[in-house]
Amino acid sequence: MKFNWLPWFELLFGVAAQVTISVHSRWPTVVAGSRHTQALLVDLTPPVTGEVPPQELALVVDISMSMAEKLSLVKSAVRQILHGLRSEDRIHLISFHSFARPEFINGTVERKAQLLQALEALEPKTNLSIRPIDGSDPIPQDMGNISEGLWIAQRLLVSPIASTEKATRRAMLFSDGQLRGGMARYNAAVDAFERCKVAGVPSTVVAVGQSGGFLREAAKAAQGDFIHLHGPEGFQQVVAAASASHFPLFATDATLRLATAFGARLVETYSHRRRRGHQRPWTEDFVLGAASTDDELPLGALRQGRTERKLIVLDLPVYNRGFELLKYELLYQQLDGTSVSQWEQFTQHVALPETSPAVEPAADLLFRLDRLLSERENLRLDEEAAEAQSLPVPIHKGDASRWSRLSERWRSLRTRLESLATEAAASQKQLPSLGDFGILEQIWMVLETTKLAGRGHAASDWSRATADPFGVCEGSPPERELASGSPAGLSLPNSR
Repeated sequence: MKFNWLPWFELLFGVAAQVTISVHSRWPTVVAGSRHTQALLVDLTPPVTGEVPPQELALVVDISMSMAEKLSLVKSAVRQILHGLRSEDRIHLISFHSFARPEFINGTVERKAQLLQALEALEPKTNLSIRPIDGSDPIPQDMGNISEGLWIAQRLLVSPIASTEKATRRAMLFSDGQLRGGMARYNAAVDAFERCKVAGVPSTVVAVGQSGGFLREAAKAAQGDFIHLHGPEGFQQVVAAASASHFPLFATDATLRLATAFGARLVETYSHRRRRGHQRPWTEDFVLGAASTDDELPLGALRQGRTERKLIVLDLPVYNRGFELLKYELLYQQLDGTSVSQWEQFTQHVALPETSPAVEPAADLLFRLDRLLSERENLRLDEEAAEAQSLPVPIHKGDASRWSRLSERWRSLRTRLESLATEAAASQKQLPSLGDFGILEQIWMVLETTKLAGRGHAASDWSRATADPFGVCEGSPPERELASGSPAGLSLPNSR
């Protein structure tokens, strides 16, 4: 039996257990006389207090047409969750397809029968139709509006209409992840997960019937769990993730404040992926404003034993000696209403010019992975822009090669991801503790998404995978005839 010493610590010393803050720097030591790009991996781990507060859970269920054969599996999993409902817990049921709506709110043990009736009444449907250009009958469109489903969950759990009691609030999404609408809808869905997390609603993502490349990334954004539900054998994992004792609430309204000194400049601050709003342009002269020296990261809810991981990128000027160049302060409110502030400083060490300092593998690998993620996002946008412009007219010299250029960029990205995965595997073999960061799993997850390269909706339409991941973009013909008078090599056929 594991002994919980935290209550005794608080009783003896009168100090509540605090969040453990650890920092891994890409360059523990930099070379004097040179500029560097420093990456700091900041881990925030709340303690496990043993207290399990009441839970308010929002079940967000995809009922779009693509879920027709999978909805029965979801209903069975939800029934298992309801069997473990405690008297102090509450459950909301939300459905979404083209739009979202609450099916049942404030479900309790006493209202379990009515909640089960609402669950059984769910049927796959769509309310979105598009009329073809020839004027024929409208064609139903299958579209899962994840963003709206999560927005309703957030409103029910943490808005002014929500209950005021201190409770663990979380959402659990059931979907096959088959979105339509390209990068715009993909980004809207991931942003919705991030907004919920910052508002205090971490989300568990249950991918129904498929591996869920997009949904895996959404789970990272939500700082929650990812579960692949492909049969009854997955029910136990779903029920465990929905229980009140699964990483219960530790604190709310958490914020991480950053302040740099001695010429250090904040370049980016983010967690699972690059956020464009957190980027600052690189400069030669280091003319610093408040936007380059300070930042504030909203974290939302902190859960017991669950590590929050943030990556902070700094542009360092030339140093000849060490400085305490970054102060970070964590602010949060505990369940008893106590406001807590913890702060620490990062000291950058400097070595002589003739030395060759080694990088710290965890921060370095995640930093380099982020650069490749940024390139993947730009590729997706370029791909959709090319597809939106439709196929080039054959007499337009050289335009046809844009598809092959995009495919070549995807090949290059995949090659570099594979190289990074090989390096991460070798580093993890030498340093097994790297496995705690899950770096290798993240790289392979990104590699999986590149299998849809060369398709205009690679960001979101996971049903369009092909055996040849780097074929030309959708709509580009396998063969094209040279226009009369066209110089050879400018309008050559595209081929797989």
